[in-house]
Amino acid sequence: MNFSHRCKTSSPFAFLLFFSIILLVCSAIVNGDEISDVKGTDDFDSNNSLSGDLPWSDITLTDAISGEEYSLSSLLDQGKPVVMHTFAIWCSACSSQLKETTLFQEETGGMYPVLNVDIDPNEKDEDIESHVNKNNYSGYFATAPAEFSVGLAQDAGVDVLMKIPQTFIFSGNNAYKLPAGVYPAKALNEIIASVTEEGSSS
Repeated sequence: MNFSHRCKTSSPFAFLLFFSIILLVCSAIVNGDEISDVKGTDDFDSNNSLSGDLPWSDITLTDAISGEEYSLSSLLDQGKPVVMHTFAIWCSACSSQLKETTLFQEETGGMYPVLNVDIDPNEKDEDIESHVNKNNYSGYFATAPAEFSVGLAQDAGVDVLMKIPQTFIFSGNNAYKLPAGVYPAKALNEIIASVTEEGSSS
């Protein structure tokens, strides 16, 4: 898979389409549901992957805690599988996921980058920083620019913004979408091990 950036708003029609999608995305977020179901390794389906280019993976994000700039692509350039969660501060299931992912990072020695993207446009960096510091979460934390949310919804379906938390695993040129819900640290570790094995055997 080629994680290369391409502009989708180069024509007037595409420009209008882009902003129509933004309105749809914002509506999805506002009316979204949190999914508190606890998931496991058996819920992972390696066939449920994103296909084609993922232009939003090159969009620059600014870390809400450190102010560092990065993109999903730059995290992948570290050569390790990347875990990405969508979340919102008001979402208790998301908080459960962030707690499990922090435990996962502790157990793996921070081996795998974890990107946590706040998709609620009403939440600001200072809100995220307070939430993270209060709960001692670890990982990368950033608010999602509109074009990031739009691109994600285009490639993975609007349900990724309507049902949170959502978890994605990126390994090499593969991008896997997991069913919405909370993944314990053990399940994340086992899923990453399985996608790493699959990548090395292909």
